Amino acid sequence: MKKRKPKIYGEAVKLQEEDKGKILGEIDALIKKAGISHNTNQTIKKYQKAIDLGEGIGEKSPVARAYLGLGALYQSKRKFPEAKQSYEMAQDIYMQTGEQRRVRNVQSKLAKMAEESGSLGNRFLKRIGFATAIIGFLGSVFFIRNSFTGYTIAEINQQSSSLFGVVLFLIGIVGLYFWTSRR
Repeated sequence: MKKRKPKIYGEAVKLQEEDKGKILGEIDALIKKAGISHNTNQTIKKYQKAIDLGEGIGEKSPVARAYLGLGALYQSKRKFPEAKQSYEMAQDIYMQTGEQRRVRNVQSKLAKMAEESGSLGNRFLKRIGFATAIIGFLGSVFFIRNSFTGYTIAEINQQSSSLFGVVLFLIGIVGLYFWTSRR
């Protein structure tokens, strides 16, 4: 003969499920509010609260969504290490839950972020390359012939002045390479 669970047990389970439903609703509201907030600190707090609530009730999917939103926020603020960490947390959760489509989505976001963060360095190199090319070429014209300097910079002979001009010309070529490189 099976033991019947007391009626109060069923009511407790029902109340627990209702509480879980309310918390899930609160998590969804936090994630939505965070997505439209313009205050970065408030947005981070909302995502973090959603993560804490989701972890508190053992729901992984809303936690992953909050990490995904947090990653997008950090990426938009060019805080790439924080964005990467948030995206990887979301990816880990989606892998645990077997949501392969979402795992691929996060991997795509990680790849785009890596490309974006790499392009910042490339833009910096291009600017430095441009400045180096201009300085190198103008300096080489100035020093190739010491008659331009008129010995006002230093008393240097023709050979030293020409050598300095050639070195500046080579520096200009290196700068030109970095300025014109595509990636």
